[in-house]
Amino acid sequence: LHAYFGFELFKRYPKFRGIALAIRDHHRSYKEFVENPGKYSFASQVIHLADRIDVWITNRLERGLKFPNVLSEVREKLIKNKGTLFDPELVDILIQNFFDKEYF
Repeated sequence: LHAYFGFELFKRYPKFRGIALAIRDHHRSYKEFVENPGKYSFASQVIHLADRIDVWITNRLERGLKFPNVLSEVREKLIKNKGTLFDPELVDILIQNFFDKEYF
């Protein structure tokens, strides 16, 4: 529901119209993205990945897990869902270039 409301909000403003569809579609899996060429934007896949990582990290921290353990679990989930939920190239870029950085 929040994806639809985000879409409705952003499409009202000219500067944000271009991203409104990506916000609407950001819960589409990579599999849906591939099976429907041209229907969903690549930006929606980037937002989808960031959204899921945010939810997974937040849920684990709220349960009291320590951050290094959280990252390890999230990395496993990303690898497990690579090619189905998430764009494999995005997952690889994220893990190879950012996951081991302290600021992540």
